[in-house]
Amino acid sequence: KIRKGEGNMIKYLDLFEKDMKKHNADYFVEQIQLYKNMYTHYKNTSCPSPIYTGILNHGDTHCFYFPTNENVNLTWDVDLIYKKFLKFNTTRYISLKDFEKIFSSDLKESQEEIKRIYNSVKNIFPHTYNNILTIFFKPMHKNLILDGRHRYIEFKKFKKNQLINFSYLNSEDIMDCIPTAFDLVKYIILNNLSEMKSFYDQKKNIETMNFEFYGLSLF
Repeated sequence: KIRKGEGNMIKYLDLFEKDMKKHNADYFVEQIQLYKNMYTHYKNTSCPSPIYTGILNHGDTHCFYFPTNENVNLTWDVDLIYKKFLKFNTTRYISLKDFEKIFSSDLKESQEEIKRIYNSVKNIFPHTYNNILTIFFKPMHKNLILDGRHRYIEFKKFKKNQLINFSYLNSEDIMDCIPTAFDLVKYIILNNLSEMKSFYDQKKNIETMNFEFYGLSLF
């Protein structure tokens, strides 16, 4: 995917902080201030993620939108993900109809790109990787297609009655496939905000991620 212009999430963090103050959650308010500082600090750097060991050739960027009219991008190293899970059998099979239902939100948000690919695909081509690569993006509880939109279109145009073969991974298992420190910081922030929300809305146990565990700090 083409990287969209990097937006911001400071207003969204302000909104979240305001909500935590209503709950008198002083610790969470302090954490959100830390998230703002980490976001601002790493936004002005171009350093690689401390846990990334690849060389980015083939990446996929997703854009995530907030109710504050802001957005952020996250990029994954697709080649590294495939290589990481190549030794495991992660293949699942599903009908085209069910695939489109499960990934309906991502397909809708990518509809311009999907339309362009649909018009350009005239027949079935060989591909470097066989499976369509998908993930459960835990911080926002969304299903995403990271790689394989051309393969999806080929099924849609030429193999409608065949089962789609795809890999479905958890985003937590591929954090080391996020190339930049800034994107890793954003992932951790989004994850922790989601954990805070679940704690107050659904009374779930909270499991936040620690920046320092992943080699990230303000210094």
